[in-house]
Amino acid sequence: MKILLTILFIIFMTKLEANTSCVAHRGNSEYFFQNSLSSLKSAYEIGSDGIEFDVVHTQDDKGIVFHDKTLHRLAKDKPSRDCPRRKLIKHLSLKEIKENCLLKNDEEIPTLDEVLTYFIYKDVTLFIEFKDVPSFSTVTLISEHLTYNPAKYLRLISFKKKALEYAQQVPRLKKVKALRLYHHWCPKIKKSSYGADIKWFKGILKKLAKLKNVETSVYTINSPKKMQKLIDEGVDYITTDDPQACLKLTKP
Repeated sequence: MKILLTILFIIFMTKLEANTSCVAHRGNSEYFFQNSLSSLKSAYEIGSDGIEFDVVHTQDDKGIVFHDKTLHRLAKDKPSRDCPRRKLIKHLSLKEIKENCLLKNDEEIPTLDEVLTYFIYKDVTLFIEFKDVPSFSTVTLISEHLTYNPAKYLRLISFKKKALEYAQQVPRLKKVKALRLYHHWCPKIKKSSYGADIKWFKGILKKLAKLKNVETSVYTINSPKKMQKLIDEGVDYITTDDPQACLKLTKP
């Protein structure tokens, strides 16, 4: 009888303990401006398992935390300044951006250095998405971050294969999982890669699970009903604009 009760207890506790991690997409972007420092800080403060943010590069090879190729959609003029919002970020210096531009929520556009500095010694996994091929300065900065936070708290992600390959040329970043994103599931997915669009995810997890050390993720999921289905499927990461909704399901 004791053995039976023990088995039932283990089964019950296993069901309660979700293995799915909730990743805050561009921070807690349901309630704060995407990729802003306030959004990223909020994502950490509410207990997100992971925090995803984008990095693009300026003309002088500085990484800024920003999603688009231009500043037009997400930035505005500083008072009495003229932000060059129509120009490609890769044609602007960091100084030009900092002197003339603000995010539309009135915050400064954060640099990668500023964001990594905030997350030193914090036990949350950072998902750094390269929107372009990172500069040497950027990969060096990320490598230095490993001095303070173990590799298990870092993922490098991109739709661009070249971006990940370049980053992993740095010896210390070879031990960091570089995760290739796909708009749709790729049947030739390699080890330590992940990515699937929600409509393609159903039914593929068993195939992916046969490959060792493969992490699976679905993005961007904001419906609690869809989240629960993915949790039941055993997906490793749910990337969402509303991490609080996800956390309520995985850590009730």
